[in-house]
Amino acid sequence: MALAGMTNGEGAVGFAVASVGGVFAGKLAEDGSELAGEWSQGGGSVPVVFKRLAKAPKLGRPQDPAKPYPYREEEVVVLNLEAGIQLAGTLTVPSKRTGRCPGVVLITGSGPQDRDEAIMGHRPFLVLADYLTRQGIAVLRCDDRGVGKSKGSFASATHEDFTRDALAGFDYLKGRPGVDPKRIGLLGHSEGGLIAPLAAAQRPEVAFLVLIAGVGVPVRNCWCGKGRIFRG
Repeated sequence: MALAGMTNGEGAVGFAVASVGGVFAGKLAEDGSELAGEWSQGGGSVPVVFKRLAKAPKLGRPQDPAKPYPYREEEVVVLNLEAGIQLAGTLTVPSKRTGRCPGVVLITGSGPQDRDEAIMGHRPFLVLADYLTRQGIAVLRCDDRGVGKSKGSFASATHEDFTRDALAGFDYLKGRPGVDPKRIGLLGHSEGGLIAPLAAAQRPEVAFLVLIAGVGVPVRNCWCGKGRIFRG
């Protein structure tokens, strides 16, 4: 997260995060123990309090899978030849199977996301990939372009670019031995719920779509979370 416009004077502290269009303005306590203020984003605001701690708290995330996994995990590189970039990802494949297994490409939501969609210690795509692979499904998840180990620029990308990235992942999974090319689908979360149908419209061979927290109304001239405009 890149901060911009940092201000600090007479106890007043403010900063902006341009990538998400957010601004924080607050006041530092006299003893320096906490910073209280408001976070403003997208026309709304919420109170936010930062407290000084002696040490970082240990976050318990019991839903995270623990190694060793009962399946194969592989670091992979997906080529988006049209954009000339490499996307870094993780492929998990069931160890025990008869014949070729189905597969799915996970597509992240708004904002710069890594392959696990990590936020505040949660890693929902890691948890989801673990569950699906245990059910006999090969799962591909990648860092967004310009995020983690992936190349390219996130800030300048449009929904069309993210659609092409999703298609690159789909084509990669089709070429993997042990994966049934006729049983590969797309799973999109949040903005990924918009990207997945756009990608499927260009690939009739997409076997299925799963949309998690996608839009439920027509999208026309609306602001998208990654900072681009969708025009219907």
